[in-house]
Amino acid sequence: MEDKRLMNILKKAIGKGWNLTGINAVENFNQCHDERGRFCGTGGEGGGSSGGSSGLSVEQQIEISDIYGKRVTGYNELLTNLEKEFGKDHAVSGRMKTVESIEEKVGRKGVKIADIDDISGTRVLTMNKLDQIETVNNFKARYRHKIKPGSEDDYYSHPKDTGYRAYHATVIENGQPHEVQIRTHKFNEWAEKYHPVYKNEDWTMGAGKDPAVINYFKEAAKAIDAIDSGLKDVKIPRAPYKLDLLGLSL
Repeated sequence: MEDKRLMNILKKAIGKGWNLTGINAVENFNQCHDERGRFCGTGGEGGGSSGGSSGLSVEQQIEISDIYGKRVTGYNELLTNLEKEFGKDHAVSGRMKTVESIEEKVGRKGVKIADIDDISGTRVLTMNKLDQIETVNNFKARYRHKIKPGSEDDYYSHPKDTGYRAYHATVIENGQPHEVQIRTHKFNEWAEKYHPVYKNEDWTMGAGKDPAVINYFKEAAKAIDAIDSGLKDVKIPRAPYKLDLLGLSL
């Protein structure tokens, strides 16, 4: 009975044009981003799954492939539109999470892929705070009918406890959610440096648990906000020696 059910699932997948290979159910997806951030790959409409190591069922792998393909299409459309609308004056980029990372999250946390909004993400970087505010207003006017209700986070008006400042929203494109971030270049650098600390990655040597490091990023965020606002003679505080060694100082 189980074999018959499995065959029906595989027939459905093959009917959608997916390449299936043995027990892994879906052919490995050769992932890449082109030079402008668009996502491309091989292996059918929905891409593929690593299978095997994820411990996911065949049904879960097929669901991931189905939704992932739709996310890729919507992501490319959104990135193209953002480049047309904001790319002349601002830096626009994007990224897709890997199939492997999605499988790991689904398997580890037990969440459904349909509930993960940040599989795809786009980013608009502005020169200063005034540009950021103007860009957010233009973005809201252009995408007001596509912004997912309740998804907007204005971290400029209400900074995170870490000091992070930006605008986040989820846009529905091709029937799928896609994260959009709008922040300044300086806060983008701050976020890139803080991310491994926040994640407490092994190579950061416990920096994320060091009060001096946490305080440094908070104070640095205040200084960056002042600089982005046009204030003169504002300097980012000296980083703890540990961050200098790790290449994570601002």
